[in-house]
Amino acid sequence: PDLFVLQALYERAIAEADRRRWNGEANAEVALRSFWAGYLDVLVSVMASILLCSGADWNEQRLQEIEVEAQATTFQRALKSVPASGEVWARYMRFLVRAHSTRYPLSAE
Repeated sequence: PDLFVLQALYERAIAEADRRRWNGEANAEVALRSFWAGYLDVLVSVMASILLCSGADWNEQRLQEIEVEAQATTFQRALKSVPASGEVWARYMRFLVRAHSTRYPLSAE
């Protein structure tokens, strides 16, 4: 799937669910949490596949930095939008562990 198309779809769905939440519609909060969780899952899986497909060694580290920055920004937005979502917090913690392990890999000493 095309990342740009998926991002546009999720961003639109999140904006609409957020609008409905502020208008007090029933189940809008549940939909918003669901959209954020889905968006984060898609972003993580697409970014991981981009890294796997990149064959250039000199470019790999820069791609990892971009991936981490883009995901961190999206996770921060999600946490501001639905701070009570355990699903989003769990995904964020897993992201932090992955980001830390790619920046500081364990040595086999």
